[in-house]
Amino acid sequence: MFKIKLAGEELIYEKKPNFEINLTKSTYYLSIELTINEESEILFEFNTESKVNLSIDVLKDSKIYFIKQNQKTKFQTKINLKSELELYDLNDNETISSNTIINLDSKNAKINYILKTVSKGVEKHSLSIYHNSINTTSNIITNGLNINDGRLSFIVSTYIKNKMTGCFANQQNRIINLTSNNCKIQPNLLIDEQDVEANHSALIGGFRDEEMFYLKRLGINHDDALKLLISGFLLNKVDKNLIEQLFSKYWR
Repeated sequence: MFKIKLAGEELIYEKKPNFEINLTKSTYYLSIELTINEESEILFEFNTESKVNLSIDVLKDSKIYFIKQNQKTKFQTKINLKSELELYDLNDNETISSNTIINLDSKNAKINYILKTVSKGVEKHSLSIYHNSINTTSNIITNGLNINDGRLSFIVSTYIKNKMTGCFANQQNRIINLTSNNCKIQPNLLIDEQDVEANHSALIGGFRDEEMFYLKRLGINHDDALKLLISGFLLNKVDKNLIEQLFSKYWR
């Protein structure tokens, strides 16, 4: 796995990358351009309060992990896919606003996107997925744990134009809200073609009563049962080692 860190306004990596990456600075934001032209696995850690404009071109099957921690910032991300990408977007911030655009530009292009976040302040994540070619696939999972002063919002929009046949689009959005604060999920499927398969789900609330009841029947007290459910929710479908490093303080 190749590791990159954005520290302040500088990119740090231990060895020369096997992909193209460029950083430019302006008065208003940092602009990062990344071109992946061979199979890669990348861990990208962000530690900055600058606004970030990130552009990624994926030409070969790849896997990317974003770790965004202890930030108060805005992210604008654009991903152009001509292959298959697994993207894990892991967030533990004070407050963040992110806008992600994903373009599926070639036949059989595929995105598996999993977002995990613990929201302690105002946090908004907007995703737009465009199926620009036939037989493209998008699997989008957004999971958020809302605590303290958190106010978490997911807006997820999938677009399939006319004649983009054979596409598959899936959204699974869930917020576990452990506060009385308002949270929001807005799932949108904007489809102008019949020969596709598309579905979405959106759920806001606490853990189900039967989940708590089952654990208590095993002799587990309420606080420990809640920690187990939180860990299961955040760990699901993500590399255990990475996410424990980021989130384990919320269930220990």
